[in-house]
Amino acid sequence: MNELEDARKALLLDDVNVGELANITGIPYQTIRNMRHKPELLERASWTRVETLAQLYDDLLSNKLVIVRGMFRQGIPGLNEQEDGEKERHKFWYEEDLSNSYSEVTIGIDDGYFEWSVSITYEKVTQADADKYYNGKPTLIRTVTVIPFLSKVSNYYYGYHLNEHDPSAVDDFKNKLANDFGRGFADKVMGINEMLNKIVKKMEREEYEDDPGDWY
Repeated sequence: MNELEDARKALLLDDVNVGELANITGIPYQTIRNMRHKPELLERASWTRVETLAQLYDDLLSNKLVIVRGMFRQGIPGLNEQEDGEKERHKFWYEEDLSNSYSEVTIGIDDGYFEWSVSITYEKVTQADADKYYNGKPTLIRTVTVIPFLSKVSNYYYGYHLNEHDPSAVDDFKNKLANDFGRGFADKVMGINEMLNKIVKKMEREEYEDDPGDWY
């Protein structure tokens, strides 16, 4: 009976639409739509579908899954050891939109949202500059632009922008996070930053797999 009740709660989530429910549960759109309009149909649904919806609701309660801006996101839980020995759970989530020359990631930590992106752009130099600096060879100038992540986090929690190119400043920031929120929290934030740095390196490697000159 508890699973049936949890399934009903998942089915009637106000801030999630039918398509999202269908997508994450694998239950057909029309079936979800019918059960949402007539919850009594859930009592005649297969037990597999009841269990799937109930598990969805349980994942929301345990922070394995979070709802952000009306969308389901996979949570990345982290634990913060408090002074009294109790553990406070932090919610981490991220969504990414990665392409060949532009990548955008939204990272959520508790109630904060942090937009990070990296883009690689090419600008064809004028013939005059090519003659002057590149022996007349047609040339593209490549520019990598990164919106920093740690700087946004430091500004959110402490009100200042961190210079991510200064290793000592980054170490001090990590220690400050660990002192204030727990070592696990600090490690998770730095781990996310490392993941983002890997995206930048991957993009830099992949960009020259094709000859940019062919784009013009």
